[in-house]
Amino acid sequence: MATTVTDFAEAVQEQVTSGIKQAQEINLAALEVARDFAALFQPTKGTLSLPKGVPNAAKVVDQAYDFAGKLLELQHDYAVRIVDAMTPAGVAQKS
Repeated sequence: MATTVTDFAEAVQEQVTSGIKQAQEINLAALEVARDFAALFQPTKGTLSLPKGVPNAAKVVDQAYDFAGKLLELQHDYAVRIVDAMTPAGVAQKS
């Protein structure tokens, strides 16, 4: 049982992330079934390819998340610095 506010927040965060992971796994399984079903109707002649210059989709996702991570890191640093700047001198911070 959670004994502090931070313990409670951590427990809630764990439940939320666990629920999201479970929902993602269910969604991925459904997409794989849909992909396999659609493959039954694809032509067997030739191969499909992206036009020249179109980047790999996974690379685009990686780049977008790398950028988002950098922005989140900047915001985190900024928020911590604001809290430090607004904390009166001599006030002890508890972890």
